[in-house]
Amino acid sequence: MKRIRYIVPILILALILFFTPANLSEALAASGPQGLVSSSANEMVNVLIGFHRLPNRELVEQFRGEVYREFSIVNVIAARMAPQAAEALARHPQVNYVEPDGPVFAEGQVVPWGIDRVFGEEEYYFSSWGDSNGSGIGVAILDTGIDEHHEDLSGLSGGTNTIDNTHWGKDGHGHGTHVAGTIAALDNEKGVVGVSPGVNLYAVKVLSDSGSGTVSSVVAGIEWASKNKGIQVVNMSLGTGTHSQSLEDACNAAYGLGQILVSSAGNSGNSSGRGDTVTYPAKYKSVIAVAASTDSDRRASFSSTGPDVELIAPGAGILSTIPGNAYGTKSGTSMASPHVAGAVALLWAAATGLTNQDIRTILQETAEDLGLSANHQGYGLVRADQAVAAVRGTGIARVTIQPPSQESMALPGEEASYEFTVENTGDIEDTYNISTKSGWGSSVNPTSITLQPGGTATIELVHSVSDDALPGSFDQGTIEVFSTENEASASASFITTARGYSIEISPSLQSGAGTPGGTVEYTYTIYNTGTEDDSYTFTATSEWAASVSVDTVEVKSGGSANVILSHTIPEAAGEGSSNTGVLTAASKGDSSVFATAQFSTTAQKDEEGVLSILKFELTNTSNPAWARVRVEWTVSSSNGTLANVKSEMFLDGEKIDSTDSPIGGYEAGGAHELRNRRGQGKTYDITLTVTDTLGNKDTETRQIDL
Repeated sequence: MKRIRYIVPILILALILFFTPANLSEALAASGPQGLVSSSANEMVNVLIGFHRLPNRELVEQFRGEVYREFSIVNVIAARMAPQAAEALARHPQVNYVEPDGPVFAEGQVVPWGIDRVFGEEEYYFSSWGDSNGSGIGVAILDTGIDEHHEDLSGLSGGTNTIDNTHWGKDGHGHGTHVAGTIAALDNEKGVVGVSPGVNLYAVKVLSDSGSGTVSSVVAGIEWASKNKGIQVVNMSLGTGTHSQSLEDACNAAYGLGQILVSSAGNSGNSSGRGDTVTYPAKYKSVIAVAASTDSDRRASFSSTGPDVELIAPGAGILSTIPGNAYGTKSGTSMASPHVAGAVALLWAAATGLTNQDIRTILQETAEDLGLSANHQGYGLVRADQAVAAVRGTGIARVTIQPPSQESMALPGEEASYEFTVENTGDIEDTYNISTKSGWGSSVNPTSITLQPGGTATIELVHSVSDDALPGSFDQGTIEVFSTENEASASASFITTARGYSIEISPSLQSGAGTPGGTVEYTYTIYNTGTEDDSYTFTATSEWAASVSVDTVEVKSGGSANVILSHTIPEAAGEGSSNTGVLTAASKGDSSVFATAQFSTTAQKDEEGVLSILKFELTNTSNPAWARVRVEWTVSSSNGTLANVKSEMFLDGEKIDSTDSPIGGYEAGGAHELRNRRGQGKTYDITLTVTDTLGNKDTETRQIDL
């Protein structure tokens, strides 16, 4: 690992501040956020504890401090502990002061121990950066914002603020800026350096300056990142102990769109490392849950544990950027997560054809086993160097074809043309064979192509419509692309519909009867079963006179219209004689397209028939606003020629209201409602009239007081 030589001016000694409990909180940025989703609850800080007399290690451990250094020249112990515990310890009578174990910089850039660790045996300048420094990969930091003016994080690519919709480039808390530095601090001979200094960084402020947010602010941040096509990686150094279906669905949706989501596993662990304490969203299957390790490759005592831990990364005493062009150390799984997010960016930039599942698999397979429980380390310590090496020189073969489907139309015997774009989305040059399958017959040009990574080619496809294809019928085919040397393949579909005109008439045959000199009417429905809007003309041919209600009707493709045909029976037609005719509907779009239907009419004896009113009952149904009567009726015809029944309401000889119903057959029944506005207290005449198809009628009148 890289050795760092520190130049410490003597002047520094004169600037040491001794903190009392009153100002220690501010110095440590100790207060954890309150709210549903938090960034740094239970995160540890590194402090120096000065004693009035001899150092008391047991006292520090009683306050759950992890001692990492003791001195003989001064009465001081260096320990990692919760900020609240540090505040409480500062009040103990044995303690002289508690101060941050702040950074001391060499002249120039420092490589934090966590960055050094995830690159294994590589030394700065890391050789993996020769293959990839994350360039071209967008990483969204869902956190408290990022200080856009920090010299080590200059050139942010954009961002959003889902807390109050103000500018995203400020970080009043410092947490988000610290996380961002671990991922992307520039390699610029200043301050520190991140795992992947070449990434495009996006600030997505989902937590307030107090470090708290809500599920909705986080979901809104995920949504914003998922809609930004430049973002492939989402880091969420935040968590909540409560499951949210909305949050899980948002994570699943972003993962389904191809993004990688990385999150801190949580700081709810215990010294024994027992229990399932991983928080959300890290606990979701679509998110990489990251635990925290120490510089001795042990699990940090605060780090959450459980079967959902996927990887472990440095998270104790992590030096990184903080607002105001400054640098500071923080501890927590929030500091571990960005080490993994940075490694994801390196790997993806080294092999852009990988999917998010490919990325997870490679990170798992290349992780370093620290000999810890799987519930503590998951697959092991993330190793950026080994992940990049896994794809170095091997290349990924991948191909896509766009668009995924196309549709067109053509006349029978003609061709439909399509264009598809084939792209080599892998990392190596590849050669592909192109073929097509369909029922009607199809061909492609060219049938073979060779493409460099990122290269594209246009494929022309011709689909021949069968000569006997009926209008509206279709054929679906497939274009397939296969690598000749690898397993890369892709396919797309095309559907061609046969154009043309088509018509149907329903019903195909109708029959009726009438008296000589009378007319029988038949209603037909015309269906446009073709693919084009069309107009139809009609002709009726028969020995007896026949006519159609319209000369021309327009019908849209897939639509219908009704026409009425009238067939007149001659006066001289004998009883029982009949005549059959033909109705023809012809397409104006294509005169060769037509449809026919038949009609047959029989002359019957002109019987007068007997009309009868079998039931005529009146019921007063008035209300304060209306004089109302319900008329219930039943009527009959001895020869089955019923045509209509009408109810009428009269007052002093003046018709006030009426209603009628068309009927047919030998017998019919029903009811009518008649009324007069504010006409109560009067006597009304109600008349019922029934008529038949021969013009006969029967009438009856009754009175009612309303």
